[in-house]
Amino acid sequence: METPSQRLTIKDLPINEILRERLTKYEAESLSNSELLAIILRSGVKGDTAIDVANRLLKRFDGQLREILSADLKELESIKGVGFTKAIQMSQWHSGGNASFFNNLCR
Repeated sequence: METPSQRLTIKDLPINEILRERLTKYEAESLSNSELLAIILRSGVKGDTAIDVANRLLKRFDGQLREILSADLKELESIKGVGFTKAIQMSQWHSGGNASFFNNLCR
């Protein structure tokens, strides 16, 4: 049985879980492009949160989520914090079964 000191508070949750909760409760319009992209990325890298990596991507692609998610894998991998796996994850959002959700996200 958990004791009160073992329970997680919202402050203990990783940022992506907080963002996913907001996405579920308030829908995509309540999140910034960097927050939406952080959800897709799922995690950061040593020294950078998923939001840091998302902001780096947004800066490189002039703030265009659609451009990021449809970019060439090699171009995505050239961004600090984006390796092959993260590039594939982003590519899948564009070409995978999330097409209608993707189109609503790209504003």
